[in-house]
Amino acid sequence: MYLLVLSPAASITMVNGEMNIFPAWWREACSVVFMQAFQVTGLWLIFNMIAAGNELGDYIKACGLIFVLLKGPGWLRQFIYSTGAGRGMVNAAGGVGKFAMYKMMTKKALGG
Repeated sequence: MYLLVLSPAASITMVNGEMNIFPAWWREACSVVFMQAFQVTGLWLIFNMIAAGNELGDYIKACGLIFVLLKGPGWLRQFIYSTGAGRGMVNAAGGVGKFAMYKMMTKKALGG
């Protein structure tokens, strides 16, 4: 919800270049989206392991997945900020956003 509220401010700062919060917002948005999908899948696996657990190994695997689900967001955020993956996503999104803005402005300016 926090990222959704800040999205207009992030897009405006991308266009005008002042206070550029778009790269940080984009990295956080990507990490949240990917991590939520991973967490939902992980929770489904954990519930299935616990519900159908016939052996001690199933419960140990479920506990391991719980640990991964708790530590996963921090690991993903660290990966996105420490590697070039986050920077590449920000540059790609910025290029697409600027192209869309230029196209819209030229369309309005030419009266189309």
